[in-house]
Amino acid sequence: MRSCINVPSLSCLLSSLLILVTLQSCNSPFHPEQDYKPELVVYGIAFRGDSTLAIRVDTNSKTQLSDSSSSGEIAGLHGIIVNELNLDTLSLSREYDNGLNVLVGKIYLASKTPLFLQVGAPGYSTCSASLTVLDSGLIYPAYFTTDVLRDPTGPGQPAPQFTIYPSSRTTAIRLTLSLIYQGIGNKGLPVSGEIDLNPSYQSDTTSYLLLINGATTGVDFNLSDYSYAYSEAVGELNSGTITAVVRLLQIDAPLYDFYSISNGFNDPLTMRTEKPVYTNVTNGLGFFGSAAEDSLAIQVYP
Repeated sequence: MRSCINVPSLSCLLSSLLILVTLQSCNSPFHPEQDYKPELVVYGIAFRGDSTLAIRVDTNSKTQLSDSSSSGEIAGLHGIIVNELNLDTLSLSREYDNGLNVLVGKIYLASKTPLFLQVGAPGYSTCSASLTVLDSGLIYPAYFTTDVLRDPTGPGQPAPQFTIYPSSRTTAIRLTLSLIYQGIGNKGLPVSGEIDLNPSYQSDTTSYLLLINGATTGVDFNLSDYSYAYSEAVGELNSGTITAVVRLLQIDAPLYDFYSISNGFNDPLTMRTEKPVYTNVTNGLGFFGSAAEDSLAIQVYP
């Protein structure tokens, strides 16, 4: 059994960054101020600790400039990734599946590794981007938090609070708290589940991310929300354990900027008639950014 309190998973959040790649149009006339230039559009996330790097590539035109076996395939697509610490160069493998052009490379994405990406195809300018893989972020519970997590209904309990020591290159974070329970249920059968909670800074659906710009930051969770989730989890068990898992997602500036622009204004009243184009790709469009995830587990029951 799994219940959620209006919170997307961290993997869903990362996936949404790659899905938000469709350029929107409106009914008003389009008057470009410069000549059209065919360009490659690159989308890539270097997730610290992964052993595979996948780069999605598109174009800013529905019609490919070179001959291809299908209308969506970019013929002659190629790319390399360079570890700028030791200058190791890896040629990326080209894959095409269900309309998606992807360049894939087997490479371990270690903390603080500077990477240089280069992508090209006949008829398009060779484009490039650089990043440094984010390193670990540290999660420290306040001195009272472990006691609160184990007994949230005690008199005068404060809100559970955690201090985040991020990577110096982290622009924004996403923090979640999950209660994971498993054991024997009230009917004598094995049960397991997970209940997720939003942090207090998330006041609406536009505030998944908290802008911190590398600063040490305190994040708390609403005590009444936690108490309710804790009671639900305990109510599922006749015997077993409950573990509170705090997950920290860090993202760098390119990912944050792309996410912010793609999601528009953070208020319900502003009407936007056009969207600016964000890119950190030289001679192309799109983004190449880094993300990292860390977690802290605390057994809270029994």
